[in-house]
Amino acid sequence: MEHLQAWRSDPEAAAGVFALASPLNRAATGPLPRFKQLVESPGYACLIDNRGWIAGAAEVDGDVAAVLVSLVADDGRLRLFRFYLSRTDADGRTRWATDAVVEAPPLPPGAAPAGRAEP
Repeated sequence: MEHLQAWRSDPEAAAGVFALASPLNRAATGPLPRFKQLVESPGYACLIDNRGWIAGAAEVDGDVAAVLVSLVADDGRLRLFRFYLSRTDADGRTRWATDAVVEAPPLPPGAAPAGRAEP
């Protein structure tokens, strides 16, 4: 998310985000100019243009993980994205890489999150 936040001000940020993608993700979304078009498209542009974001705790299961990112889009709407990650060996080291980013549906109006009591 930090690389995504720098997208508009740092010419190298897009390449940094692309480098954090898994090899399969890069093959599906690349090369870099195509990846940039995807991220700047209406469905994902709020990842780079938003009022603020927070990442939840990673749900890890062996070599795969998921992280829910909540953000407030520039239009004031709450948007939720789930980042799917896997451990990848690259450059002689193991790191987490992004396999996919999928928008998660918001809670229906009036619904309370699990574990919260209604007032």
